[in-house]
Amino acid sequence: MKKKRLIMELASPEKSDKEKSKAAAEEFARLEKSLRDLEYYHGYVQREDLITMLQNPGDFLMRVSEMHENDGRLRREVILSLIPLQVEGNSEKRKSRNVVIKRPKPAMFFCEHGRTFESLPDLVTFYTKNTGACASATFQLKNPILAQPWEFKHSDVTIGKVLGEGAFGKVCMGSLKLKDGQTVDVAVKMTKVSAVLSKFKIKEMMNEARFIRNFHHRNVVRLFGVAHDEQPPYILLELVGGGSLHSHLKEAKLKGQVVTVAEKLLFCVGSARGLEYLHSNNCIHRDIAARNCLLSSKGSKDVKISDFGLSRRGPIYRMKTSCKLPVKWLAPETISTFSFSYATDVYSWGITCYEIFADGVEPFDQFTNTQTKVEILAGRFPQMPVCTPEPVKKYISGMIFVDSAHRVSMLEAAIEFERFSMMFDMGHLAGESQSIAPKTRYNILKAWKPKKK
Repeated sequence: MKKKRLIMELASPEKSDKEKSKAAAEEFARLEKSLRDLEYYHGYVQREDLITMLQNPGDFLMRVSEMHENDGRLRREVILSLIPLQVEGNSEKRKSRNVVIKRPKPAMFFCEHGRTFESLPDLVTFYTKNTGACASATFQLKNPILAQPWEFKHSDVTIGKVLGEGAFGKVCMGSLKLKDGQTVDVAVKMTKVSAVLSKFKIKEMMNEARFIRNFHHRNVVRLFGVAHDEQPPYILLELVGGGSLHSHLKEAKLKGQVVTVAEKLLFCVGSARGLEYLHSNNCIHRDIAARNCLLSSKGSKDVKISDFGLSRRGPIYRMKTSCKLPVKWLAPETISTFSFSYATDVYSWGITCYEIFADGVEPFDQFTNTQTKVEILAGRFPQMPVCTPEPVKKYISGMIFVDSAHRVSMLEAAIEFERFSMMFDMGHLAGESQSIAPKTRYNILKAWKPKKK
């Protein structure tokens, strides 16, 4: 009996902590729900986005931040992000401040001791008329920052069937209500774990979304925006229904279906167009491969470049920390110097062309990653399959699978493969590569190169 009582006494504090944690979570959930009605509330917007959202003294918005305690518990705080009016000392005046709003108990909020409010709108109203102090700065809430064109609410999104799933996240089919009232089909990307790793994965996803936010090209997967007014955040992407180019090539081979040379050239052209657009917008993709080229619909030849998880701003990126990389698609200079550039993307695109003409066969498929590095550094690259037109073979081996100093740009490769495709359609690609007038080259490029926005 004593033993049983002792066990109950030891267990009760743990239960009490759980109850307190549950009550706090429920209280915050109610608070969070009320926040969604505020025009200046931006949910779980990342701090990296504040740079473009908060520009002038008096600008402000409200958001929620997640923090993990030492014991692993999750703590959520309401943050008032703002640009101060005046700054003491040498601090940057336009640098944003992030003020944690204290909540000692329900219906009590403050960001300065001695000034408490019954609600968050009351707190904001007070500081729109009066100044406050924070982190050696004076602030006043003058200009509420409203929802950005790329920000949506969870209520704007309808989730459908799961399209794909991994250890840390999933992609679902869905529909999105746009700001003009129209509805479009989308792919909804989200994390599915609620641990410290989840926060890392969310940050990774949001970085990718931020990276492609302003990209608009028919050969690049479009981002409509993000819905981050509650957890988990949704990344809202163009729904590309044809699956990956790699899967399409492999499935066709398994079913005994022939993917014609004309079709393969179109796949090369589409991926080249997309990658050239990225380079013209200062983006190194770093993971160009057939698996990351999607087809807009079943049977379509329209290729769209996707998966920007490894992408960086160009023209050169040098790795400082190790991470998992697609070794068999890496350029020699990346393996030897851990550097990436537009030229390394061009090389990876050449390997993608090999995949296309090899019906989805992996490059260096007979080698391990370690053996592949040896082959690449020795200058032994994949030999294009026999079905590849001879001029295409010569171009890839002589202009792409070469030292980076002599490698063509993506713009040049895109123009040349556009020409190859046109010449093949006219039945003139069986023999040697034929020259094409500069004016004609310009017209070919002009036909598909988009205007920059």
